[in-house]
Amino acid sequence: FYGRLGAIERRVYITTYGLPPGNYGPRGVRVTARLQSVLGHTPPPNALFAYESMDLALHSIARALLTEDAAARPLKVQRTAVVRAAFATRDRPSVIGTYSISITGDTTTDLYGGYRVEGGKLVRGRAINTEAVR
Repeated sequence: FYGRLGAIERRVYITTYGLPPGNYGPRGVRVTARLQSVLGHTPPPNALFAYESMDLALHSIARALLTEDAAARPLKVQRTAVVRAAFATRDRPSVIGTYSISITGDTTTDLYGGYRVEGGKLVRGRAINTEAVR
């Protein structure tokens, strides 16, 4: 998408859930550095959210299946327990900061990334705190 904007890219602003590098805490910085060493370039703004979504999924599975008899339950019951565990997430410390999962399945973060597009890439990112505009 970014690479096909052509001349209008100078007028395009992108708002996304991924923050620019340097706007995360120590855990986010460490994971970003590891991703960068594996990829050979700076990971895209949504990389930490992808990492965290998998971590949350694995954590929800572990929480839902804590009991010894969990594996013996029907698969539908196990899946429901995993979804409930994910939606029960409150004040979870993570690579993207501390968040909860809302009743609609969204994170409760108030920080978003604002970017310009230059040369087909997201640049000049800054963090936007939406709590300030409520």
